[in-house]
Amino acid sequence: MFIALLQSLSLAGASWFLLNTANPQTLFENTLLSVAVFYSYWVSQKLHQAAYWLPLLVIAGTITLSPNVHSVLMLVVSLFTIAYFLQHKISFRKTPLLKNITVAMCWSILIAIPDTKEIFQLGRSVFFTTLALSLCIDFVQRKEDEGKVDTVPHIIGNNLTLFFALIFVMIGHLFMPTSFYAGILALTIQAGLTYFPQEKQREALRELPFLAYALGIYLL
Repeated sequence: MFIALLQSLSLAGASWFLLNTANPQTLFENTLLSVAVFYSYWVSQKLHQAAYWLPLLVIAGTITLSPNVHSVLMLVVSLFTIAYFLQHKISFRKTPLLKNITVAMCWSILIAIPDTKEIFQLGRSVFFTTLALSLCIDFVQRKEDEGKVDTVPHIIGNNLTLFFALIFVMIGHLFMPTSFYAGILALTIQAGLTYFPQEKQREALRELPFLAYALGIYLL
């Protein structure tokens, strides 16, 4: 329970910082979306059967209450969420690399939902940085995933996985709204989780590097 709570809080906090960096004028919508991120991730972690209805909170809670939110983009995020959490053969979550790309796309589209002038710049940074961090997460969890689900490190090896993660985070830095190397710092923290001896520790702290990345952009 504690692990799921910490992960959900980290992702909700990251979404709040990223959304307010993109457009601080829509504070209410940003907060609502962050709560939806927490709720969706928490429910998916606890129930594992919520894929069919958990996006409804995201749709209803923002489209109906705010004229500043792009309803089409909300629908796209919800569809990607459903495809990611489905518990059968076509689940994006069980497909190597497609899983990573889906997560990165959801976060980058989420940034574009409030009406902002920095959609493309920040969105591209979030996409490549999230892609890099997700590859590093697969690297950190490669032993736990072995025999359960195939991930990128199982297919191309550990060294190539880390190489591409570094390349993607550097590409993400090119679109950063600040010169601070927030993405590279987050990737370093993510890789450092490898040295934690217990799986529960690594799992609980898994989303903290993404929160650090979002906080770095917000503050700088």
